[in-house]
Amino acid sequence: MDNLLLEPWTWILIILVKYTVGKGGTEAILDRFPQIGRERLDRYAELYERHGPIILLLAGVPGLDTIVCTVAGAVGVKRTTFIFWVMIAKLVRFWLIAVVLTGAVNLINR
Repeated sequence: MDNLLLEPWTWILIILVKYTVGKGGTEAILDRFPQIGRERLDRYAELYERHGPIILLLAGVPGLDTIVCTVAGAVGVKRTTFIFWVMIAKLVRFWLIAVVLTGAVNLINR
């Protein structure tokens, strides 16, 4: 249990929950936030269709990840495509954090 956050399956499960909320909660979102509207959701679907991988790479940006993942589920991005690109985004994000922290530790140890 101590190493649960180090398991890749934990992170896949977390992003799939966000995706599933978007997929299953589309009508609830539109009911709760009528200003979004079906037309806007259709525009998002077209945007994901044209630029899907680039948009899904934004899931590596803290704060945008929940929005990107939930909307991807709501507009029906294929699950395999979703998992692939979001995991790439998360790996790049954590790699960058590791590089920055390693550099900071090296500066401190000088």
